[in-house]
Amino acid sequence: MRSFVYRLLRVSERTSWTCFVFENSADPSRLGFRAARPKRKMFLMGAGVNEAVFTPRPLPTVPPLKLAIVSRMIWSKGVDLAVEAVSRLIHDGAPIELDIYGNPDFENRRYFPVEQLHEWGHRSGIRWHGFVTDVAGVWATHHAGLFPSRGGEGLPRALLEAASCGRAGIAAEVPGCADFIRSGLEGLLVKPNSVNELAGAIDQLVRDPSQLVRMGNAARQRVLDNCTEEIITSRYRQLFTQMFQEG
Repeated sequence: MRSFVYRLLRVSERTSWTCFVFENSADPSRLGFRAARPKRKMFLMGAGVNEAVFTPRPLPTVPPLKLAIVSRMIWSKGVDLAVEAVSRLIHDGAPIELDIYGNPDFENRRYFPVEQLHEWGHRSGIRWHGFVTDVAGVWATHHAGLFPSRGGEGLPRALLEAASCGRAGIAAEVPGCADFIRSGLEGLLVKPNSVNELAGAIDQLVRDPSQLVRMGNAARQRVLDNCTEEIITSRYRQLFTQMFQEG
């Protein structure tokens, strides 16, 4: 159905009464949209984060470096890449802990079976906790988030929530993640689908944990400047007002 839907979207893009809202800068070209008509395309960083709920708390002491993943347990999220990277580093003696939060999405054909998640959760330094409701509490007890996505999403909400909590992110350089994280500022970007690069970025924070405070502060400020609930709601309000006035 995808190619058919894309064709319909390209047809609607030619009209003067259609506006598209994107969460990353790569999706328009992915859909085959023309570079012209910028008035009818708006980019927003996610659906908005409640910065009063997802608020910074003091970082845990190091070592160990405490990392977390919060996502659906599906192949595209790259959880397997994170497990392999952390396992290698722990085997080499690095003081790291990885906590994985989330359940399989059984409607996605490439979900990770529960048996696989249990196997990962019994490895040294790695734990799988399943579904979690207190996501802010997760980030309060960890230093950084891992987002080794293989792509195909807008902008991970968990990444924005971690950033709002003042936590650095290590993410794959794919659309969405790379629209928020500027490598070396809010976190580190790595080559997609690369265990070696992911392990290298994690090891960088193990060797120099002082980066965590600077990156976490920058991540929090990027949320406050671009993607709080108030900012996103205001942008939508402006969009609808403009469209009603023009209609």
